[in-house]
Amino acid sequence: MILTTLITKVNKHLATPLLRSGLTLRVSLGGGVIRPNPYLDYLSLVPWAQRLVSFEVRSAAQQIRTEQDREPTAFDKFVDVAWDRLFENASRAMSPPPPSPSSQAHVDNPQLQALQTYLRPALVPNEQWGDVVRWYFNTRFVKWARMEYLAAKYGDDVRMALSMPKYGDLSSVLPMAAAAATNSSNTAAPKDASISISSPLPPPSASTLIKAFNMKHWTKEKNSDAVSDRMREIVSNLGGRVVPIPGSAVLFPDIKPDTDVSSLSLEDILELAGGHVSSCGPFNVVCEEAGLYEFWTREYIDAL
Repeated sequence: MILTTLITKVNKHLATPLLRSGLTLRVSLGGGVIRPNPYLDYLSLVPWAQRLVSFEVRSAAQQIRTEQDREPTAFDKFVDVAWDRLFENASRAMSPPPPSPSSQAHVDNPQLQALQTYLRPALVPNEQWGDVVRWYFNTRFVKWARMEYLAAKYGDDVRMALSMPKYGDLSSVLPMAAAAATNSSNTAAPKDASISISSPLPPPSASTLIKAFNMKHWTKEKNSDAVSDRMREIVSNLGGRVVPIPGSAVLFPDIKPDTDVSSLSLEDILELAGGHVSSCGPFNVVCEEAGLYEFWTREYIDAL
């Protein structure tokens, strides 16, 4: 038990510095240029650091949920005191910093609060735009950071929607997501949770989706500029500009490397890095986790 507790503490203090150093090493190994290269990712230990951060974020969130009102045991106090005395300097250097003012808004969402604590210091250790440039074009890493954020922000909403009896037809169409939601909530999985997603099950109605995932603000009108509206707003506030990457339609924030980004939230930082998180919601999380990119409603099928 003592060994397990010590390993947990080591992992807790190691996750953020390992990811921060790995991202910097990844740039160095690539000669200052970021291109998709899984071998360089593994050499820089970034995937391992990602898994460690993911694990610690979920563990910290669970601990916040279950131990907010619980007094630490005598054993917990003993281990804390022993750790501080034996590894005081290293612990102070490796510990995640205190939550920033922007993270105080996440106190009602333990997982988002934990993600802010562990991930932000790795992404922007100096709170400057130059920190973001280190990993901006690392698409594999940006995709991971995006999903970690969306799952943390909307995970509770997804679990609630899929566990409500009146939205039971969602569980029949998304058995994997429903099983994950019920298991993480420590409740029994629905009887049909083992049904293959390719089974001929009736799709949910549009009204069910809208109510379950709070999509009343969604519009059927296509707006090609909407994907970059928030990015343009943030960049403008930082005194930069948005320019297209040569030879493509992809937009890039042209910001001075020493620009201070401490006023930005984690969501804003990911949005600037091409994560496209500001316009997403619980339904996006469900579809991406289940690998669904075409979702047919009951009305759509009836109209065919």
